[in-house]
Amino acid sequence: MSPAELTWKSGVDVLSFGVIKNGGMNAEAVVFFDPALVADFEFRRKRAGQLFCKGRYASVQLLAYLETGLWRRNAERANALAARIADTGRQWLSEPFATNQVFMKPGQQRIDALEKQGFAFYPWGPAGSGECRFVCSWDTSDEDVDALCAALKSVS
Repeated sequence: MSPAELTWKSGVDVLSFGVIKNGGMNAEAVVFFDPALVADFEFRRKRAGQLFCKGRYASVQLLAYLETGLWRRNAERANALAARIADTGRQWLSEPFATNQVFMKPGQQRIDALEKQGFAFYPWGPAGSGECRFVCSWDTSDEDVDALCAALKSVS
């Protein structure tokens, strides 16, 4: 889907476009697709204490981030890395794979084996459920994903 199809074409009125988890530094953009909702935004932002002194210096990065397509390249890279993990452990997927997160239920014994090999990831679901979540970032290394995929194969 295009960004337009994911946002205003599907009925989104306001979008918080955070960049910190995708390669940016201390900046976010609030995008209003419905101009009528802008009216008291500045007042509410100021009242909530969300005024960043010299914020224009932090926000200038958003121009390059958007104009060069860096935001999309970073997201596509994170999603592609996660797709490799999902493909390797597809027999354990507990949710359909769609983003930079992979939800698996390999069982507690396999989770313990992965942790003993030094892998850090998020437990998911109720304690002891044998479910976990792997998250890839724009700066996750190929080597780390290769190692995890090899470990997933070894605990099969």
